This record gives sequence, C-alpha cells and structure tokens, in this order.
Amino acid sequence: MRQSTLHGYHVLLVEDNPDFRDLYCFYSRQAKLKTLTAKDGTEALDYLRNHTFDCILLDYMLPDYSGLEIIEILKNDPVYERNKACKIVAVSAIDLPQQMLAKIYNAGATLFLSKTFALKEMVQVVHNFCFATTVSRDAEEMVLVEVA
Repeated sequence: MRQSTLHGYHVLLVEDNPDFRDLYCFYSRQAKLKTLTAKDGTEALDYLRNHTFDCILLDYMLPDYSGLEIIEILKNDPVYERNKACKIVAVSAIDLPQQMLAKIYNAGATLFLSKTFALKEMVQVVHNFCFATTVSRDAEEMVLVEVA
C-alpha cells in the first residue's frame, strides 16, 4: 500500500477562485498533501489525462464545464481510466437543489460540501478519501496478482 510520505497523497483541486485555491493549498501543505491546481475544466481534464490522483476536489461551477460534466467525462471516457478509482469531492459556494445533488452523486461524486465548510476540516476529509483510494487500488492489485 502506498503510504502517506513527505510528499503525501496526490490531490487535484479544480477551482476558478484564486483565493480559495490559495487557502486550500495552504492547509493541504500542512497536511502533506501534494496538490495540483486547475483553474478550469479544460486544465483539469489535461491533468487527469496525464497524472494519477487519489482525490479530486472539484468546484461545481467552473467557467467552461460544470462539475457534473467533469465527473461524467472522467467516469465514462477510457482516456481517464487511471483516475476512475479516485474519490471526488464536489464543492460549491451556493446550495444546490436535491435534484442536482442526486445527479452529482449518481455520476460518481463521493461527497458534496459547501464552500462554507471549514477548509482545515475539508483537507482532513480529502486526506481520508486519499487513503480510501489507495486501499481500493491495493485491493484491486492483489486480486490481479492472485488471478495471474
């Protein structure tokens, strides 16, 4: 199992608000999370194509894609296979109606949080989801080794 090291788990923060990005990165560094940031969906999809992440913190309202669209692309396009197991935490500055929350969860989000949620606690949630992702990946690898 990949343990949390000096560099920590790999997180993708997809957020168009530079203040939120900066604050999240401050707390994530304290938690030893290695965080890449994307300012929009296009940049996020590029990172997801080329890197493996343990967790994605995804703003629901981006300038070019919605968080729902990003989740659907990630879960349905084989180009993003390497990140299908990672946990997705969708966030928004506005309260979303239950119908929209249901769509987000059905598409594959692990959790939805309001941006009013304390950032320090949000980092802890992300850290826990990163650990869960590595446990899931390790279990899949063990099954593959046992079958081979």
